[in-house]
Amino acid sequence: MDSKKAEQRYLDEISLLTSKEVEDYILLNLKRIRERRRKFDIPVIGIAGSEGKTTTKRMLSAILRPAHQVLETPPNCSTASGVTATLLEMNQTHQYALLELGIVKSKQFELAVQVAEPTIAAITNIGEAHLANLGDKYHIADAKVELIKRLPPDGYAVLNIDDDLVSELAAHSTSRRVIKFGLNKNAQFFANKIEYLGPEGIRFHVNGFYPFHMPIYGSASIYNALLAISVARLLEIEFEEIQEGLEQRFSLLDHTGNLTRRDNINILDYTYDAS
Repeated sequence: MDSKKAEQRYLDEISLLTSKEVEDYILLNLKRIRERRRKFDIPVIGIAGSEGKTTTKRMLSAILRPAHQVLETPPNCSTASGVTATLLEMNQTHQYALLELGIVKSKQFELAVQVAEPTIAAITNIGEAHLANLGDKYHIADAKVELIKRLPPDGYAVLNIDDDLVSELAAHSTSRRVIKFGLNKNAQFFANKIEYLGPEGIRFHVNGFYPFHMPIYGSASIYNALLAISVARLLEIEFEEIQEGLEQRFSLLDHTGNLTRRDNINILDYTYDAS
């Protein structure tokens, strides 16, 4: 059976399985899945965190496209099975892979990381999503350690300096390199001169020099933008290209993060399951 037919059979089979059966199936086929992943020597960005994964992925995609071929997880496909299905679509034309890594359960997250083998770990924050399954934020942070530890020796961890639990993950990076972003000027990439312009979005500068004006609302979106900018610079994308992607090509998901005004009241629509 050729590889294409084998991959399609895998996708057909896995679509019929329960969550536990998916874990068992991937573990059984882990060697074959990894072998296929390792055929492609491209930057693989694993995006994790309690909130902002999809927005950060869309920002990075807007920066990288259309100049580059980008593979990315579809919406709501951040589980081990979703990541696996996405990786099976990888081919010689792809130059970058953007993978959301969800953490509904710690074992599922670890399995997704094992399958993805990211070269860059991009972590937004550690909040209170998934507490029902993981207990508290410290257990969520412990699960994220797996992502840092599985980076290659020349990999990068891109961490939110303003989130204490995320920032502490740097201690687990050992030989991996750490890049920090945030509003703190000690970060390699920080935002300042921030202006909240209501329906016109947000204007800010990166590192005091590079201006951005984006269709985003709320400080959380600034962190997502900083994470995307940090990763893009690691990929040696020039600031001018980053600016063009974020200002001209990036858009929020339909009905997500949109700002409307009624009776002199600004209404921000965030009705989306970010976890």
